[in-house]
Parts: sequence; structure tokens; C-alpha cells
Amino acid sequence: MHTKKYFAVAGVLLLTLFIVFSSGCIASSQTNQDAVLKIATPNEITEASYFGNYNFAQMTRVATPPLIQVDENGDYVGAVAKSWTVSSDGKTWTFTLDPNYQWSDGTALTPEDVKFSLEYTSEKVTTAPSWIKNATITTSGNVVTISLADPVYRLCGDLVAINIVPKHIWESIDNPEEYVNAGPYVGSAAYYVKSVDINSATLVLAVNPKWKGDAPYYGTVELHWFATEDAAILAMLGNECDTYWKYGASFPTSSVALLDSSKKFTTVETPSLKMTYVGFNTISSDVGSDLEFRKAIAYALNYDELVEIGASGYALSANSGFIPNGVPYYKNTTANIYNLATAKLMLDAAGYKDVNGDGIREDKNGNALTVTLLTRDKVAGELIKEYLEKAGLKVEYKFASDLNAWIELKDAHAYDIAYNGITAKGMMMDSGWATGYFASNTVGAGKLQNVDDPAFLELCAKIATTPDGDELKALISTLQDYYADNMPGIALYWCTDVTPINTEIDGWYISKATGILNEINLLSIHPAN
Repeated sequence: MHTKKYFAVAGVLLLTLFIVFSSGCIASSQTNQDAVLKIATPNEITEASYFGNYNFAQMTRVATPPLIQVDENGDYVGAVAKSWTVSSDGKTWTFTLDPNYQWSDGTALTPEDVKFSLEYTSEKVTTAPSWIKNATITTSGNVVTISLADPVYRLCGDLVAINIVPKHIWESIDNPEEYVNAGPYVGSAAYYVKSVDINSATLVLAVNPKWKGDAPYYGTVELHWFATEDAAILAMLGNECDTYWKYGASFPTSSVALLDSSKKFTTVETPSLKMTYVGFNTISSDVGSDLEFRKAIAYALNYDELVEIGASGYALSANSGFIPNGVPYYKNTTANIYNLATAKLMLDAAGYKDVNGDGIREDKNGNALTVTLLTRDKVAGELIKEYLEKAGLKVEYKFASDLNAWIELKDAHAYDIAYNGITAKGMMMDSGWATGYFASNTVGAGKLQNVDDPAFLELCAKIATTPDGDELKALISTLQDYYADNMPGIALYWCTDVTPINTEIDGWYISKATGILNEINLLSIHPAN
């Protein structure tokens, strides 16, 4: 197994990494308008739609940031809001805006833009969190106040994903998810989106002339997307690009050896909030809704092999309590264990037997049984298919080549078992602790929404409305027990983030949520001496 080395990000490998606890502004030097930072990514933008294309939205968050962002430790720090307070009852959130943020067309960013962005998202965007619809949002001076009908202490997990957009631009656009524009897009941070070219596969960020914060070094930042991870990595190693980024994912661990052989790049490894799991269609699948079947499958999965092959050793086998050991209020539940013999016995006991002796199990009524596996990761998908087949199950394998295809099949419940990943932001959203991926009353593209159990939904509601402390700790303990006992999903492994570092550039700052593509990093990086 790969020997894991967890480094504190600050001060690693002679990197100048900085911590910002409020507005997140760090000066690197005066801007060099001729300097271009090129980032390779496998996140393809298929259309220039700010609200309609998922990858576009993730890349442009550095140009139209949310109120808050996630720092290198996984904590919330300021972005458009330089500070905030929450009332003791969790119903009133007050945000004071950072005057450094100004729209790139010369218009002042005001609290009315924040109010508009939240209400516009609630009205126009299908994945908007439900609390906005019942909130009262008021403005006064440089302050925005969100008054909630019910207490919500996990609000920050949703706010990090709601970009603040210019009211004077977007108020005339009735259907933002259908709106397509190749740029420019007015932004408020150190950069704005100058252009996005689908044909050349390039998104260009230019320095915002109205930004009042510290100046970034690079006059232009370009994101170049490639058809595959391998192509993006080769572009980086071939000096076409300066670094690599993929939303919600580490650098491909199977390619770390390529960096080890490079004099230009090194790596930083950090514990991650990300993880992988298999979830079940408990809505319309006979096997997916059968708890005994789910428990049997938990023994059929070879977790150590998934770590070694799927993550190249850069991960830890997970526990039945699901959430990673780096998440607050984690408790040590029973480890997930691979035992094929036990899996077979449990499937037999649950009524899934090989009736006719052909090596393939039938359902409880003795009829032919095919289990549909949905995945968008070929390596993990093929391993899981192999494990299910070894347990005597016939598998229909559905590989979705992109996120949209996966979502379409997921939403149609065209699966029994689905392989999925959880991002750092996903771990925090809704009630937090990965609940948003399972709760049936949430919305979101990457979620299974497969648990409508009132006990689970009530638990999620209590978590959302309980402040930090012993009561919340007890609730998260109960949540982990629920995951272990009911298995709406089975955690496969908890990830380690591997970030490639270009040693010709100093000042790297790595966010737990967004990696290197974050405001603090773009203000911090500059050529090494």
C-alpha cells in the first residue's frame, strides 16, 4: 500500500502558502498584464451558459464569488462578505460586505445585488436550496440580513455555492439556465470572465479594473479543457499549461508517478473531505429497497483493492458510519470489511439464490435477476461489476460518459446500484455530513435523493437547526448510526487530495473545497525567484 504522508499545507516544500480569515485578499505583487497563467482541466464546457452549464459555473466562481468561501482547513471565510454573524436562535444571519468587490463594468456592488442573487437563484435555478423561498432578505447600508422562518445553522454550506451576480445585468434575463453568452461576463473579484470559446476549449479570465483589493500578479488566467484527464496532464507536463485542476477531485492518483519523474512539478498531499460510495435505488428497485440485500453487498465489495486500484493507494478504507474521519463529530464505527463468503451466505438468507445451478442468482420468487450498475468512473465501475458478479449476480453495466448522462439515468431511476462521489462542498451542503446526497426533500444534480424515511428527514432537520456543541455532536453520532444500520449508501474509501505544484510558481494556496481554483490562490501566486 502507498505510504500516506499528510502534510500541513502551510510551509510545505518551500511553498509560500498564506492563510486569510476574513476577506481572503493577499498581495503577490503588481499585476503583469503580459503574464498568463494556464490551467489544464478535464472539466469540459459544452455551452457558454453561466447558469446552465455545471462546469462553467464552477470555473467562474472566482469571478463572481459567493458571500463566503472555504479555506485550506475546510473552514468558512469571507468572500463578498468580509464578516457575518448569526443570532442565537439561528434565524437571523447578517452579512457585512467587503468594499473591495466591485463590478468590472464600473457599477458598484451593493447589498441589493446580494438580495437579488439569492432571490433570483431561488426563483430561476432548479437546484436552489429550499430555505431561500421562505426567507426575508433585507438591506441597509453595506449590510444584508437574511431572516429565516426556521433556524438554519448549516446555512454556510449552501451559501458557498450561490454566486453573487450583478442585478443590473441578470434582472432582464428570464431564463438563466437557457441563456448562452460567449462573454464578457461582468465580475466582482480580482478577475472577470473575458470570454469562453467552445471551439478552442478556452475560458479566459482578465483582471478586473475596478477591483479594489490587492493586485494579482497574472494579468490573464486561462482555463483550457481537454477531452480526458490524460490529455490535460500531458498538456501540463508538456509545458502547454502551468498546472492542473478538476472540480471536486484530486489530481488523478494513477498519474502521480509522472509528476515524480518531473523536475518542474511536485505534489502536496492533504486529508480530504471527499469520498466515494455506492448508493441504492430504494425508490423503484426491489433489490435496492431491500435492506438485507444492501447489507450483503457491503461484504461483497473489496475495499482494499478499491483503494489500491481506484485511488492508487491515496485513500483510506471507509467505515460503516460513512462520513470521513476528517469531518467534525466523526466517530469510529465498524469498518467496512470484504468477505465474499459472508456476502454469499447473506444473499442466500435474503432469498437471492442460484435456483437452477447456472451460477447466477435469481430473485426471491425464483425469477431471473439482473442488477443494473450505474457509474461514470470506468475503473471503479468495472471493479464493482466484478465484485457483484463474484457474488453470483448478473450485472447490467451502464457507464455514463459525462455528468449530464449520469444525471439523466439517475433521475429516471434506471439503476439498482450507483457509484458516486461526494465533493467537499457536497459534504457541507443542506444539513451537512453528506445528508444532502440521500434526503428525498433536497434538490441537486449529483444527489440520489433515495431516503424518504421520516426518521431520517427529521434527523436532518434537527441537524440543520442545531448549533455546534454537545447536542449537535449527539445528532451526528445518531446520523452515523443511521448510515451504518440502514445503508442508503456504502462508503468505499475516504480520499486523500493530491495537488500538483509547479515549482516555478510560489504562493500556492489550496482550498479544501475548490483546490487551486480559488480567489485566495489567484491573488497569491507569482513566479518563483
